[in-house]
Amino acid sequence: MSSDDYKICLYCGEEIKAKAIKCKYCKSLLDEDNLKKAEIIKEEAFVDIIHNTQEKQPEKHVEVSIGSMGKEHHYRASKSGKTRFLLYLGIVCVILFITLGIAFVIDLISDSYDIFTDKGIAVVNGSNAIVNTAENIANVSNTIGNTAGNIGNGGIAAIQGDWIYYVNDSDGHSIYKIHTDGTGREKLNDDSSRYLNVVGDWIYYSNNDDEGKIYKIRIDGSQRTQLNSERSLFLTVVDDWIYYTQLSTDDKQLTAALYKIRADGAGRTKICDDIALFINVVGEWIYYTDDGKHNIYKIRTDGSDRTKLTPDNDILFNLNVVGEWIYASSMGRAENLVMTRTDGSERALIPNLRYAYDINVNDGYIYYYYRDDSSSIYKVRIDNSERVKVNDESSRLMNVVGDWIYYSNENDDGKYYRIRIDGSEREKVN
Repeated sequence: MSSDDYKICLYCGEEIKAKAIKCKYCKSLLDEDNLKKAEIIKEEAFVDIIHNTQEKQPEKHVEVSIGSMGKEHHYRASKSGKTRFLLYLGIVCVILFITLGIAFVIDLISDSYDIFTDKGIAVVNGSNAIVNTAENIANVSNTIGNTAGNIGNGGIAAIQGDWIYYVNDSDGHSIYKIHTDGTGREKLNDDSSRYLNVVGDWIYYSNNDDEGKIYKIRIDGSQRTQLNSERSLFLTVVDDWIYYTQLSTDDKQLTAALYKIRADGAGRTKICDDIALFINVVGEWIYYTDDGKHNIYKIRTDGSDRTKLTPDNDILFNLNVVGEWIYASSMGRAENLVMTRTDGSERALIPNLRYAYDINVNDGYIYYYYRDDSSSIYKVRIDNSERVKVNDESSRLMNVVGDWIYYSNENDDGKYYRIRIDGSEREKVN
């Protein structure tokens, strides 16, 4: 219904239907005579306010003149008018008190919600982990540029607020953005891009057209800026720092090391000499696998306390740190999904999840491709319940953003597709 279908009750201030002859809130009659009386009461109240701000006068009545609709009207403010005024003033105060109370509660709830979700962060198993769901509020600003699950699968899509940023393989792997409702599709650059991270007004990525160096552009596509001079993998942007694995060739020998650099390109610092893959930055710790034997390590962001967490025979990939656990795909003897505590004290195989690869843990689900079913995408809850098949194609590079999974369709020469997390609305990315 339109606003013309409603009016305001002049007695209690509530919104009521325009054709109402009696207010359902204060029960006042709303015929024309009563409406005129209501106007009179309002003006009498105004008179009393003026009267009460003046010095006491010996007279018991005050006569004033008030203009209305271009005419002069004269009313006498009597003691009965004061009584009415005090009654209505009391009602107004009660309504104001209730309104302020509700506003305070909403603000308190809102502040608590902001702690967990206004930067794309949620509490999972008592610890911080980025969660990219469609329920994320609009216009949020990430502090973590992308999920570890997405970066471990090439970082071909990221989300911030109501916008999805993705790599369009049909246009030279350039970066596009699209609103979560499917509108506003826009091209942002011409670089062959990978490892997308979106933080605030900036998109960070590895530019394969320039030997994998780190670049950034504004979310409107402007101010393209080079940040370093070496090939960089597994870019992970957290607050004002970019963590990455640097690859270089010295005397025709490939070497690598874990580095960090500030978001403006300053402060480049080596953290360790490991060939660090599948980087997860959680608080002051970085978790990764060392390419030598694919063991899981952790190290502080300042380069101290490097610690090995798993034995040599696991051969682990696609790390996802969620709460106190690290989820990973195993290529070792077990070939199962593996769980390891972040302190290395406990490890376990997840039952009935053999041959599950390229895992991506997001919003309480583990997404993976299942080798024994033509590498189709499946999802299962982290408690190993509700296993669901999502598609029927050989899939790689699964990136989960909001309600969508972006992936490489190996049945169509590796072209990028997207599909809803419930398996609906499959479409080619363009």
